[in-house]
Amino acid sequence: MALVHDMLYRSQDLARVDFPGYVRTLLIQLFRSYNVGGRIRSAVELEPIVFGVDLAVPCGLIINELVANALKHAFPGNRQGELRVSMTTAPDSYTLSVRDDGVGFPPQVDYLRTETLGLQLVRMLTEQIGGHLRLDTSSGTEFVIRFPRQPESP
Repeated sequence: MALVHDMLYRSQDLARVDFPGYVRTLLIQLFRSYNVGGRIRSAVELEPIVFGVDLAVPCGLIINELVANALKHAFPGNRQGELRVSMTTAPDSYTLSVRDDGVGFPPQVDYLRTETLGLQLVRMLTEQIGGHLRLDTSSGTEFVIRFPRQPESP
C-alpha cells in the first residue's frame, strides 16, 4: 500500500495508478527483499492499464502475496526459474495471472481452504473485486484471477 501511495504522490492524477509501472516496481522490491539474485527471472506482461486506487490496492496485494509465496516456496535451494505476472483485458473483464515454473503447488493442499494467512488474503481480496480464483498446476504453479471491469469514474 505504501508503494501505491508513493506512486500517487508522484503522479499528476492522485486517484489513478499506472498499473504496469506499479507491478514492475513491486516485483523489483520483492525480488530484492527475498534476495534471489539472478537465479529467478521475472517477466511482466501487462497491457497499459490505469486503475483507480480501489482496484490497484487489492490487485497489488494479491500480486504481493502470490509472488512472495512463489519466491519462498517454488525455488528451494539454488533452483533457477522464472516467475511471470501478466494481465490481459477483455471487453468485460481482466485476467490476472501469477505463474512460476518451480517445484509446483503441494497436491495435498486445498488452496481454497488453506489455513495460511497469505492465501486467505488472496481469496478475500479476489472476492472483494468480484473475481474468481483458480489454480493451474499443469506446469509449475499458476494462479489465475478473472474479475469484472469496473465502470470508468467521471
